[in-house]
Formats: sequence, structure tokens, C-alpha cells
Amino acid sequence: MRVALALLMIVHGIAHLVGFVVPWRLIELPAQPYRTTILRGAVDFGEAGIRLYAGAWLILAVSFAALAAGLLLRAQWWYRGSLLAGGVSALLCVLSWPDTRFRRTRKCVDRRRHSRSCTVRAGWNRSQVMSRAT
Repeated sequence: MRVALALLMIVHGIAHLVGFVVPWRLIELPAQPYRTTILRGAVDFGEAGIRLYAGAWLILAVSFAALAAGLLLRAQWWYRGSLLAGGVSALLCVLSWPDTRFRRTRKCVDRRRHSRSCTVRAGWNRSQVMSRAT
């Protein structure tokens, strides 16, 4: 169980790397556009400010990896650190909403047969998925 939880923490940390690499323009993701704003555009950090904000995402990603190592090594601090990292993770996700949500969309393959397939894409809305399918 400890190994599974540690792997989940590592995967969660990797997911937080998107919050770093996109503002630093290390990669371009169609599902995650470059923005200098948070809180649905209410606060504009500018170029330098959003890079500082992205640093928090990087620190959090590294923290989850360190916490996973602490869990595997049975360190005393991993549990309290996980509570803190989870709280900071939730805060950053709320500040960056809706870019941080995981969207699930459905597309009907053949309406006559009533068969459906479920397309799951992180960060893509229905119109983007439908335009890619055609």
C-alpha cells in the first residue's frame, strides 16, 4: 500500500510540472494555453510574475517527489508534509481554475447503434475534442 501511495504522489507531482513548463514556455500544450493571469483572468501577473508563480508549481512537484521518498523510507515527516503539500496544491489549483481541471467528454460514435465511446482528455473541452475527431 505504501508503494502505491508513493507512486500516486509521484504522478501527482508530475502533473504539477505542467504549471511550471507552460509559463516558462518550455513546451506548448494545446490543452494548456500560455497565460499571465490567474483567478479566471482577474489578476494579471505579467511575464515575470507568472514565472515566479510557476516556481511555486515546480516547488510543489519536487515536494511531492520528496514526500514519496519520505513515505517509502518511513520518515516521520512525510504525513505532515503531505497535508501541507495537499493544501498548497488545492490552493494553486483554485487560483489557476479552470485550467487545472480534468475534463471528461463523451462523443457518440454511431447514433443508429446507440454505441458510445468516452474520450478523456486533460484540459480539452467538448468542441476541441469534436473538432479533432472530424
